Amino acid sequence: MGNTALGKQKDVHSSDSTLEFETGKKMFPKEQETKMILSPREPDLDNQSDFEYEDDLMEPEPPQKRTVPTVFQWENGGREVLLTGSFNDWKTRIPMSQSQGEFSAIIELPEGEHEYKFCVDGRWIHDPNAPTTNDNFGGRNNVINVKKSDFEVFQALESDASASIGSAGSIKSTSGSPPGSYHQLIPSHHNPVIVHDGMHSSVPPVLPPHLLHVILNKEVVDHNDPSLLPEPDHDGVMTLSGTQRFREKFVSTLLYKPIK
Repeated sequence: MGNTALGKQKDVHSSDSTLEFETGKKMFPKEQETKMILSPREPDLDNQSDFEYEDDLMEPEPPQKRTVPTVFQWENGGREVLLTGSFNDWKTRIPMSQSQGEFSAIIELPEGEHEYKFCVDGRWIHDPNAPTTNDNFGGRNNVINVKKSDFEVFQALESDASASIGSAGSIKSTSGSPPGSYHQLIPSHHNPVIVHDGMHSSVPPVLPPHLLHVILNKEVVDHNDPSLLPEPDHDGVMTLSGTQRFREKFVSTLLYKPIK
């Protein structure tokens, strides 16, 4: 009876102490239990969860892939052109901007091979002028390969220009500017622009050509020079003139003197 009551009492109490009391009896802890109480407790490493060491075992995040702006163009007409491809898992349709009858879109793509297709007025069409590949449904998709060299802006522009020259034979400019070299230098008055034959000068001359040579009161050396005006016929009269200004008015005076 005493052992049964003691067992029930141990189930009821949830204290850490090993001292248990019963009516009419006094019990003391055993020597082994006393040592366990007085000895410092060490943390139970076996029962600790793994999330406490999760920070130490976390792997560094992989670096983000570099992307390069890629231009997609559609030149085969249509009213509304959409673009989709493997770069967005064929889930979204990207509207393309229209300019002078051509549709274009610029998308950031990582390095590698990507498939894409156009949706023109609700119909799925691939560009016959671009590289294509077979899809899983018996159709054709356009394919583009983004290389490491495309990440360099100048290399990408040079390859674009060489590709357009090789395909069309000439550089196709959307701005209407003639081919040639251009720069950002603005000519100054100290460094005038040298105008060659066949070029149009943007700066007018200081004087008209026929006024660069004054013939009045000057002997004419070459009478056959077309740039010189003929001698005026004054009928034996020499004319002199002078102009005076007073505020907003001008007064011109002419003097005629006969030549004997």
